[in-house]
Amino acid sequence: MDGRAGFRFYGAENIIKKELRRNPTPMLYVTYGNLFELQSDMEKADKQYDKAIQSVSKRRSEVTQLAHAFIRATKYDLAVKVFEKGGDLLKDDKVFALNLGDLYKRKGDTKNMIKYYLIAVENIPEQAESIKGRLSRELSTEGMDTLQQALYEKIQETPDIIEFPEMLLWVFTQQKEYKRALRQAKALDLRLDEDGGRVFNIANIAATFIIIFRIPDCLNNPTKKPNEKSAGTVNIPKIAMIIAPEMGLDELAAVIAKKYTNPQGKSPFKIPKKKKLPKL
Repeated sequence: MDGRAGFRFYGAENIIKKELRRNPTPMLYVTYGNLFELQSDMEKADKQYDKAIQSVSKRRSEVTQLAHAFIRATKYDLAVKVFEKGGDLLKDDKVFALNLGDLYKRKGDTKNMIKYYLIAVENIPEQAESIKGRLSRELSTEGMDTLQQALYEKIQETPDIIEFPEMLLWVFTQQKEYKRALRQAKALDLRLDEDGGRVFNIANIAATFIIIFRIPDCLNNPTKKPNEKSAGTVNIPKIAMIIAPEMGLDELAAVIAKKYTNPQGKSPFKIPKKKKLPKL
């Protein structure tokens, strides 16, 4: 470095050293590390960053402040260490689970992202909906398979947390695995002593999917064309009843038929016999 730059460096270093002797804080160590990093001395910089992590207290605000300082500098591995250290100090390995999930998302580490997001749900079940939103934006088909497997494990480990089987139902729906979704919905309905609303909701989702992706089969066959009450409106239950069995969704057809059964036990819809439809 030239003379003027060296003078500024040593002047700044002396000020930081003086403050560290008087009141050593994690953020001061980070500042000292930044100073070395500006001089491209990463070995000394890393030593100061490590001191920052080691000096953090068990105050959540201090842990979060230090981790965010590393996040702003895109030093995600160091931020992970901070949150892990904070969990150790607080003797609570779940307290920063959501933060760790977000960090692993930034790092592109799907497996650990899912791991910590599910720990966050275990810690605060009310977070399940917001975490599903995070996951839906991030996960590919392969990622959804990883989430599905992780949920099976969580359901075994923590059977009392209802949010995990509910998330599994959501995964089946996202993957358009409606047969499995219906079975899961029925299991939840029995467990929670519900009135079948959850089951019929899945049936409606599946029926809508059928309308969008399978309606050409129906419209190309006049005998299967649904009634239309008005332009652009189709009879979703009727068309679903027609096509569902052809997709192997016999349970969906049965749910729809039951939903529309009148007090006399009669339904306007009959479950048709299977007839192979051409693939789209």
